[in-house]
Amino acid sequence: MKDEQQSANEFYGHYTGTERYYPLDGVLLTDGVFEIAGEEECFWFLQTITLNQKKLANEPFQTWKLKRLKDNQFEIVATDGNENVIFEEIIPFSDFFFKEFTIWVENGVLLLPSER
Repeated sequence: MKDEQQSANEFYGHYTGTERYYPLDGVLLTDGVFEIAGEEECFWFLQTITLNQKKLANEPFQTWKLKRLKDNQFEIVATDGNENVIFEEIIPFSDFFFKEFTIWVENGVLLLPSER
């Protein structure tokens, strides 16, 4: 059962590895990322990630986190894997259910931490 106080990564933690890759705007999505984006209707989060890949091309590894600030307001923060912030954006409204969701980008592939 879903709990809005938990992380999407915890709820969907059963994804380990991937059997298929899905192309999206010049990157590839793993099974887990594709499934969560569809189930939780958050392809907009993936588009934020993909739209920034050209200017972040020198960052082969990135950590992207969608985090609830309050009510339906969220923040997206991306780091280079060493806690150096490379992108930040406030999302004034989203109906995303969970408190947070983390996606890694590794050499053009969007994956869940559990899929590595």
